[in-house]
Amino acid sequence: MDQENLFGNEWKVLEESRQTLENVHYQDNELLPKFKRLVTDYERLIKLTAKIFKISDIQSKNIKRHEDEVRQINDDLQQIERSRRKLMSDISHEIGTPMTSVQGYVKAMLDGVIEPGEPHLQMIYSKVLLVNDLVDDLFELSKLEASKAAFQFSEYPLEQLLDLMKSRFELEATDRGYRFSVEDFQENIPRNRYVSISMDLKRIEQVMDNFVNNAFRYTPPGGIIKIHGEIHSDGLFELGEEQLLLVGSLPCKVTFKVSDSGQGIDEESLPYVFDRFYRAIKAKNSTTPGTGLGLAIAKEIVQQHDGHIGVQSVKNQGCTFYFTLPAMLIQEQA
Repeated sequence: MDQENLFGNEWKVLEESRQTLENVHYQDNELLPKFKRLVTDYERLIKLTAKIFKISDIQSKNIKRHEDEVRQINDDLQQIERSRRKLMSDISHEIGTPMTSVQGYVKAMLDGVIEPGEPHLQMIYSKVLLVNDLVDDLFELSKLEASKAAFQFSEYPLEQLLDLMKSRFELEATDRGYRFSVEDFQENIPRNRYVSISMDLKRIEQVMDNFVNNAFRYTPPGGIIKIHGEIHSDGLFELGEEQLLLVGSLPCKVTFKVSDSGQGIDEESLPYVFDRFYRAIKAKNSTTPGTGLGLAIAKEIVQQHDGHIGVQSVKNQGCTFYFTLPAMLIQEQA
């Protein structure tokens, strides 16, 4: 309630009292001086009360703001605690299996049941490496989920990013026997414009590494792996050159896609592919390497860029992993 409504009657009484003081019929009344002092004191009382009300209102708003801040901090702490508990549960579950295997083989060697030969030592070593990878990925994912991971954002032209992807993956893909390509999807960009994306380059490279390595993992040699994409302009590309000249930077979005001709993903699994350990759970008896955390980490990285990540697939017809980032359509300087 504002002061005008709260003190409406008081101000009305004060105004009527002032009119009484000015009334000529009361000018000779011997009580007029006392009444005048009473009106003056009443006005001071109203103003003082209004000031107290205003201070109280400000304090109430401050208290409400602090309560909201404390509530948010409490929510953040609860989220961190849930993440910590989930992390401990995941560590216990996922590390338990390889460590039990290592323990069993080492005990058998110590008891003389088996000879410590190279095959067994190599197996133990691979289990130890898996545990190390699991721990590293778990802690990175935990930091990302708690928004504690450091990001270094810089502006990168889309053309430079496509060249970087080609140089990063083309040689390895060719050596592995894949038909690999990076498509340039900038043909619709208006003349004298280029697309710039604000990103942490190392983190986005990590996402692309995961997508491409998954394509390597699930696509037989001789298959197709393609990096392509599209630019979403919300009709900006349809503007005429004269209209575009009137504006500087314009917002748009860029979607990067990695498509393969591999085994694909069944429809029931699609909603869960970005969950932590989902691949590991679905492939416990598989020789396919990986910790099952790569896509969960990729999802957190893209979300930290205010982007969106997803997958499209049909079983036995390959799949396409993609992520979309906000970008700017920049006018080139003469």
